[in-house]
Amino acid sequence: MKSFLKNAVAYLSLMIIPLWIIGFFGFCLYVLSLEAVKEIKTDGLAVLTGSPERIPEGLRLFKEHPEVKVLISGMNPRVVETKLYKNIPSEAIPRLALGWTATNTYENAREVRQWVLENKMKSVTILTSFYHMPRSLLEIGDLLTETELVPAPVFPKGFYESPKWLHTRTAWLMFVEYNKTLFVLCRLGIRNIGRLLGLS
Repeated sequence: MKSFLKNAVAYLSLMIIPLWIIGFFGFCLYVLSLEAVKEIKTDGLAVLTGSPERIPEGLRLFKEHPEVKVLISGMNPRVVETKLYKNIPSEAIPRLALGWTATNTYENAREVRQWVLENKMKSVTILTSFYHMPRSLLEIGDLLTETELVPAPVFPKGFYESPKWLHTRTAWLMFVEYNKTLFVLCRLGIRNIGRLLGLS
């Protein structure tokens, strides 16, 4: 029995590890192929907080497209709102919504869903870090199945001038994010199978 279990684990490892490696390379190729958005063509722009580049980039796009409704999801309670309104046209401020409850990507998705439904949007641009985009689209897409989601990846300053994606920190972020994305895929897959079997 012990030898059978050892053999089973060995065979599973031989199957899973190569698939994990192939998946990781595919994940890296996808996130590195994303292109920054220059203009907003959707009904709204949802900015997911996290890395320091996200909010400034979201506000820059909002300043250039003041007619678009914007949500900043996952606001830090210590942030002073008036600082965000600086450099934004006063007539555009009513179109800026701030979400204060989200503390993770799943809660971001719930905030975005509520905002999209309240504003009856058919399409929304999702702005977050490039490595965070796949998981964000999975979580939000699961809650907004009939809404078009357009990725707006944020890259660190000078990302393409030097191969920062080869740097230890960026590579580690992609490694961690890939595994988190796999977890979400498994969670959603198990849930969907349960629904098909009438278990949930």
